[in-house]
Parts: sequence; structure tokens; C-alpha cells
Amino acid sequence: MNENEIEVLSFSNNWNNKLNNKAFTSLRLHNDTKFEVGKLFRIILKGRSLGTAELREKRMIRIDQLNPFITFLDTGYGVDYTTHLIKTMYQNKNINWETQLLDFCLFLYQLEQKEFF
Repeated sequence: MNENEIEVLSFSNNWNNKLNNKAFTSLRLHNDTKFEVGKLFRIILKGRSLGTAELREKRMIRIDQLNPFITFLDTGYGVDYTTHLIKTMYQNKNINWETQLLDFCLFLYQLEQKEFF
């Protein structure tokens, strides 16, 4: 896979300082095409490239299935506040949260390219 085939995954916040680790999670709106296991992503935080990460695993869940294990790991906050954050991030998308799936993604940096800080 060449550099042009790598998807960009942008973050506006480094919730729970997760992007500083060798592996991290991300809760995203379900997208089978974008979030395919084995795919590489250029990780961007506030415009700065942090490295390339591979999507190693993903689980599909609804927002009402979030639990403390997932939310504290991903955001550093409890279920209620994380649910609020997600709904706020996607407030302009007219989402039915009773049926909308989320992808709970596990990414692993390609270590030779990761900038540790």
C-alpha cells in the first residue's frame, strides 16, 4: 500500500491521552468501507501527523450499549458524558441514535513511524 492509499483519521482532542500510546481506541460512526480491519490510517491530531496506525480490530455497538469499560478507556469519562460528547460531535448529521451503529476501533501504531512524545 502506498502513501496515497492511506486514509486520514483526524482527532480534535487527545481524549484520555490515548494517542500517546502504542495502541489506542476510537469510537466512530459505523462505516464498513472506511473502517476495515487491516487498513492503514495516517493519524492527525489538530493538524499534526502522529504516525501511521493499522486498524487491528473493531466491534459494532449502539450508543446505548456503551459501558464504563469502553468509555473510560476511550475518553477518560463515564458513559453519560461520553454519550453527550458523541451526540454533540455528530449533532449536525440528523442521526437516529436508537438505530445508529458505532465502530469501536482498536488501532496499533506502526512503531517505526510513530513519534513518541
